[in-house]
Amino acid sequence: MRLFCEAFCARLLELLRELVLLLERLLELLLELLFERLLELLLELLFERLLELLRELVLLLLERLLELLLERFEAFCAFELQLVALFWLLFSMIKGPPFRRMIVA
Repeated sequence: MRLFCEAFCARLLELLRELVLLLERLLELLLELLFERLLELLLELLFERLLELLRELVLLLLERLLELLLERFEAFCAFELQLVALFWLLFSMIKGPPFRRMIVA
């Protein structure tokens, strides 16, 4: 009986060691999965934040481009008005003010 108990205890101890090794491996795998998932989530968050920043940058660039275009357009309109005034002046110096004929007619 004693021999049976020793063999049983030895086998039980061997099975417990195997169980501990399996549990350690399971824990390693779970930790790997956890870190992979955490890394995946962090990458997703970073990618989302990067997209938000890119959207903001594009909006700021478009806003600045619109401001520059508006400034150029205003400068062009001012130049165009100056040309019209200059031609009006030249025309009125040559033939007299054209608006007099418009009013009379």
